[in-house]
Amino acid sequence: MLHIRELFSFGLLLAAIGFFASHWQELPNRVPIHYGISGEPDRWSSKDSLWILPVVTLGAYLLLTLSIRFPFLINLPSGVDREQPEVKAILPSMMGVLKLALMMILGYLIWASVQTAMGQANGLGRAFLPVSLLLIAVPILYYWRLLKPYRK
Repeated sequence: MLHIRELFSFGLLLAAIGFFASHWQELPNRVPIHYGISGEPDRWSSKDSLWILPVVTLGAYLLLTLSIRFPFLINLPSGVDREQPEVKAILPSMMGVLKLALMMILGYLIWASVQTAMGQANGLGRAFLPVSLLLIAVPILYYWRLLKPYRK
């Protein structure tokens, strides 16, 4: 299961960065750089500023991958005993799920930003914020409950 999740995360990373790079020449000079709560763009800038999205996406992927390999980097609720074998098994799974969720969110953000800049979409859509919050909050709450019995 870990390998499939990692393949999806890596695939989303490659797809997002590849999509961005393949559309770079087509992008107009004015692109959205901020979205309001409704998902509609409310601030625009030069297309060079849009490079922050793939850079942040790659950075997040690398940091979360490091946290899977080195679980001591993960900030846990106070009192959770990291040395428990069960906790050692839960942490990589938790970070893998969060990495997949974040790659989905950031990948969509790149796609929607490019589409909006080219006039083929009108922002992120109203569902972006609640869906993104759920993609992050649900796994955190689930794993928090799994870790609860292992508090000192």
